[in-house]
Amino acid sequence: MPQGAPRSAPEQQSLQQQQPARREQQQRRRRRRRRRRRPVPAARSGHVQAGLGAAASPPPSDVFSALRLHLPVSARARGCLPCWPSVRVPVTVCPPGRSSDFPAAYPSVCTRAPLLQVPLTTSPSLSRRCLHFLLLCFQVQVLAAEENVDFRIHVENQTRARDDVSRKQLRLYQLYSRTSGKHIQVLGRRISARGEDGDKYAQLLVETDTFGSQVRIKGKETEFYLCMNRKGKLVGKPDGTSKECVFIEKVLENNYTALMSAKYSGWYVGFTKKGRPRKGPKTRENQQDVHFMKRYPKGQAELQKPFKYTTVTKRSRRIRPTHPG
Repeated sequence: MPQGAPRSAPEQQSLQQQQPARREQQQRRRRRRRRRRRPVPAARSGHVQAGLGAAASPPPSDVFSALRLHLPVSARARGCLPCWPSVRVPVTVCPPGRSSDFPAAYPSVCTRAPLLQVPLTTSPSLSRRCLHFLLLCFQVQVLAAEENVDFRIHVENQTRARDDVSRKQLRLYQLYSRTSGKHIQVLGRRISARGEDGDKYAQLLVETDTFGSQVRIKGKETEFYLCMNRKGKLVGKPDGTSKECVFIEKVLENNYTALMSAKYSGWYVGFTKKGRPRKGPKTRENQQDVHFMKRYPKGQAELQKPFKYTTVTKRSRRIRPTHPG
């Protein structure tokens, strides 16, 4: 029909009937646009603990398809993410398999991650899916943070505190001095290294204090503890609860044992050739004065069992008799 030609009566009547339906359809479109333009309430800023083994629910399988459905055609072809309104959420990254109080208990192990851009849409389920997707992408940094964890700080903190809960292990032996050629004696408040093998004052009860090779040494006869005061002098004390009575056992390369004070780092138990105690500030780890050897008291059977060797004979090959044919 040519443009500008008059319409017939039936055509005008059909157009008038279609106008209400078109108006209603236009109103629906306007409502949808208004809903999309409404400001989304900002999400509460909280810490989200992300970890491989955390309690976070796994992301849905259709998260990638859900993201791609809302992309324009040009963005889908380039593989870009949608530019939706977003909120920044701080994330604390911890090694996998830790509890919720792990960041508070060990702040040096956990690392604070940069803020994540979490898209906000009108659909809360889609926002949740986007958050799962971003947390999945963040797992690489979680693994990197796990590799950089240094548990030496935790070990040092635990060795400083005394362990009163664990069961104590008591051992009875003598400490042979390399320089004096005698054994350490706890003679009440006086300490020397002039004891013969099997002497009652040379028998020492060694009690484990905590992990980290920390021990307390007590004379079996006098029940006095071997301690080192603030001047570095070796003395005997009836009460061994002080930190001055705790020593760290060090096994050296030459199989000798050195005893370093747990309170005064770098100060060792040492004796002269005459069996007199040396002061802690004048001792070093490489000196023979601080080298000792553990020996069981005379007449006491060794607790360690010797190695047993079994001879294995090589199985000989059987030779079948040949029958002349």
